[in-house]
Amino acid sequence: MGFSVPSLVNQDLPTLSSNMAELLESHHFYPVLHYFRFGEPRYAMSRMLRFCLEVSSMMRAARQVDGHKPAASVEPVDRLWHASMQMLEETKRQFVICHSTHDDPDPRLAIEISQSIGDSDDLASQLQAAFVDQQSACRQDLNALAVCTRSES
Repeated sequence: MGFSVPSLVNQDLPTLSSNMAELLESHHFYPVLHYFRFGEPRYAMSRMLRFCLEVSSMMRAARQVDGHKPAASVEPVDRLWHASMQMLEETKRQFVICHSTHDDPDPRLAIEISQSIGDSDDLASQLQAAFVDQQSACRQDLNALAVCTRSES
C-alpha cells in the first residue's frame, strides 16, 4: 500500500510532540494552569488535544494497516500520542466531571485521508476501522472535556 507522508509532516511531528510534552510538564507541576485559558475556542485544551490525538491516531492507524512502511517516524508519533493521552488524564483529573452524549466514533478524518490516498476500498476500510479503534481510547474523555469547558460545539 504505502502511505505517502510529505517530509514536512516528519519535520513537524517531533516539534509537535515536544511541545505537547512541555505543555504536559508545565500543567503537571502547576495544576492551576488548567483553569487559565484564552477566551478564543481555538486555544481550548480540548481542541489542542483533539488535534494531537487525531494526528497521532491517524499515523498509528496507518502504521497498523501498513506495518511494513511506517507513514511517519514512529518515535514522534508515539511521543505525541502518549503525551496527549497523559495531558488528557491530567486535565480530566483536575476538573472534567460532566459527560458527553456525543461518543459515537467519528471516522471522517480517516475517510477523507483514505479517499485522498486513492488506494483500494478494502485498504481504505481497514484504515478507517483502525482509526476508529485508535480514537476509542480517548473519544469519550475528549468529548466530555469539550462539553465541560464549552470549547467545542
